[in-house]
Amino acid sequence: MHLIVSGVVRAGRDYGQGKLLLTSRSVFLFRSVLGVAQEAILGGLLGFLLSRWLTRSGRNQSAILEDNEIAELGDPVRRQLRGLKLLAKVPLDSCAIKRTLLGFSFDTPQLEIRYNGLVHKKKVAGFLLGLGRPVA
Repeated sequence: MHLIVSGVVRAGRDYGQGKLLLTSRSVFLFRSVLGVAQEAILGGLLGFLLSRWLTRSGRNQSAILEDNEIAELGDPVRRQLRGLKLLAKVPLDSCAIKRTLLGFSFDTPQLEIRYNGLVHKKKVAGFLLGLGRPVA
């Protein structure tokens, strides 16, 4: 059982467009390695095409895709996480979940994690409710 949603993610000072992956045990926060604006700066059309080729060919993959919890979810989930950098992995039991104006915060004593995705807010709340996690 898992949920992947896109939005703006933040873990500490690192933030940007990315994805939130919720499983029954953990919260994963991913950020895009290269945004479209950065790709254009790095070489225009050639940089854009090169980064897409590296992402699709799997040469730009991180070791996080070999995480046991992600491996259990299968290849469709791993494909959705290509080209993303792991910002944080936090056990769901060790974080305080709060609703914010645009999304959610998953706070631990060590790290403050934010997800902003107003479009997916109800979907995330329903998933957390299904897991029996109260959202303040």
